[in-house]
Amino acid sequence: MLTALVLVCVVAGTQATRLFDRNLAYRSPFAEHPQLAHRTDLIAKRAFAHVRRQVTNASDFSDDHYPTFYGGDFSNSPFIWNGGLNFTHSVASGDPFDTSVLLWTRAEAISPAGSNALPDQSVPVCVSYKISTSSDLSGEVDSGSAFTSYDVDWTLKVEATGLKPDTKYFYGFADCTNPTTTSPIGTTRTLASPNTPAQEVNGGKPLSIAVFSCSQFQAGWFNAYGYAAHNTTADIFIHLGDYIYESLGGASIGRQVLGRELATIHDYRRIQALFLPINPGHGSLSGEQTPGHVILTLIELIYLRRDDHEVADQAWKAGTADSNDTAVGCAFSSSGACFTDRKLASVRAYHEWMPIREVVPDDKLRIWRNFQIGKLLDLTMLDTR
Repeated sequence: MLTALVLVCVVAGTQATRLFDRNLAYRSPFAEHPQLAHRTDLIAKRAFAHVRRQVTNASDFSDDHYPTFYGGDFSNSPFIWNGGLNFTHSVASGDPFDTSVLLWTRAEAISPAGSNALPDQSVPVCVSYKISTSSDLSGEVDSGSAFTSYDVDWTLKVEATGLKPDTKYFYGFADCTNPTTTSPIGTTRTLASPNTPAQEVNGGKPLSIAVFSCSQFQAGWFNAYGYAAHNTTADIFIHLGDYIYESLGGASIGRQVLGRELATIHDYRRIQALFLPINPGHGSLSGEQTPGHVILTLIELIYLRRDDHEVADQAWKAGTADSNDTAVGCAFSSSGACFTDRKLASVRAYHEWMPIREVVPDDKLRIWRNFQIGKLLDLTMLDTR
């Protein structure tokens, strides 16, 4: 019996780690810098240790309900939160290849009705996903489940694979413990394969691109996002950088941010949250929903690159306009964060909140790369910082 229990614990722990690993937000933003990743084996061990063992009669126990039985019913699992989820920031997709695309959401644990209970920080939530060519998600092409937790701010990023090139898809997420709790359904698409003749890309129709840059929340109304989402037929949405701003300045139009320059992981996460779609009833940092937030629920794919303000003004490898790793440079914020702290915090939050892939870097944390859209277009993402 003892041997069987040990074996069950080992299998359960391994399966739990696999479900954490499927969430790409736990990974390092850079494939060759694994030290920046979360240790999912330790997170799984922490979560599994939280499960309370019982010594009462277990005759009613069903293996189908075992908390780490992959593909089973998670509804009565003590290992994951089953009190409810809120998909607080809708859905997004991006960084497509010809046979895969990244799907993103944020699934925050909420209290059950009539209760103030929330999960211990060691307890993850389980989210399932589907992608299909049908708007009702029937006949899914790819599906699965993954865990998320407070470690990555409840964000979830998975790669849908086995897709057809140059094809439109629909996707959505659900609570593993209560499949009736679902996210909005998003649309996405794959790229044409590299050898596709130019005249056959996008089914032979013109390929339209919408381009954005320098989106400072407190300085503008973001009406360009809404216009592109509702009034154009753009196939690809590209943001050239400065997707967020770390600074306090801006036009006097009543938009409020944190009231301080960004320095910590908490700061960068809150500003990233401000720029993504917000579900009805879930207020933004400023207490309102910006018109631009609608775009990521409607776009078919998006490419993002970093400029400087994703970290700070005039950021480069050794500092910014007002911070570096000297005693003076670490004094810009009351948090005491130095430039290296700030850079890693901003990159971590960006990786958590954006549907982007890891990039193999050099010593300068390279982000530049190339996308080939059939023989029609090469899209080259530069890094000028």
